[in-house]
Amino acid sequence: MTANIEIISRRAWTTGAVALSVFCTLMALGQSADSDNVDGWNIAVGFLLNLGAAVALVWRHERPWLVLALTLAGPLFFSTDATAALIVLYAIAKTERGERLAAAAIAVFLACAASLTYDAHRTRDNSVLTMGATRPEAGAPKPEWDIAPWIPWFVAALLVALVVGGVMLKHTRSELAEAEHSRDVATEQTSVMRDEVIRTEERSRIARDMHDTLAASLSRISLFAGALHVNGADNQEKVADTDSVMREWVNENG
Repeated sequence: MTANIEIISRRAWTTGAVALSVFCTLMALGQSADSDNVDGWNIAVGFLLNLGAAVALVWRHERPWLVLALTLAGPLFFSTDATAALIVLYAIAKTERGERLAAAAIAVFLACAASLTYDAHRTRDNSVLTMGATRPEAGAPKPEWDIAPWIPWFVAALLVALVVGGVMLKHTRSELAEAEHSRDVATEQTSVMRDEVIRTEERSRIARDMHDTLAASLSRISLFAGALHVNGADNQEKVADTDSVMREWVNENG
């Protein structure tokens, strides 16, 4: 049952990832085409490459590095978005650490920076960096605008940091949850062991008490037997009295 839920959840996430990538690619296509300052062949090639990258996201967990290479081709060299590359980076960050993760993050950062640099050179109405800017009056030409060269690089770094940081935070929470579970299991095992030690000590105490009682009883019986042996030959009355005392003591002590 749990395995089926995981499969369904994974397929749902994959469908969402592909749909998001295709949607962002279509948005980039519309913005580039309407900007009038990007070559048509550039737009078409970037669009086709990103559609292929969106489909390749289905295998981002099985072949992450190959899919990453496919997602980088479009935004690195053509006027399109880097959404698919960010999605693959998220998948890679879940399993990789150290130099491999750093290499993937740098590659995606460069792709995002190149994509946003293309975006920064579109007209104002067709740039995601200025979505909140005041629109020109109807019929007026689309205004050109200048943006500081560092802004696309800063936004790219922010996007990559959010993706990697989000995975790290999720991983840390998972490790904390596992640590808490291990602590609870260890606490439960310790409690069981403590109860077992207490029961063992109680059984040992009972055994010691029974041993002491049995030893005392045997000592009494030994004394009575000795008395019978001494008195048995010449005094039948003492034998009868000793026998009566033994019977009474045995009846009283079970």
